[in-house]
Amino acid sequence: MACRNMKRADAARTKLLQWLDTHLADLQKLPMYDKDYVRNFQANFKVHIHELDLASVSSVLKFGVTIRKECVLTSYSP
Repeated sequence: MACRNMKRADAARTKLLQWLDTHLADLQKLPMYDKDYVRNFQANFKVHIHELDLASVSSVLKFGVTIRKECVLTSYSP
């Protein structure tokens, strides 16, 4: 997640993770619920926050360097 305000980004991440937990709890009620798949998904799901101010060239460049170091693969096409 790229955000200009880290405090607001953290609040958004918390809200997103709470929504996800609620959604996954609702899925448990379905007959085709795969507990192992969901458990694996939860164990590997991460929301990283990175500071990015699009009005600042230095912020954009710093963000690019950070993402390039941390995200070896950012997309996948089979």
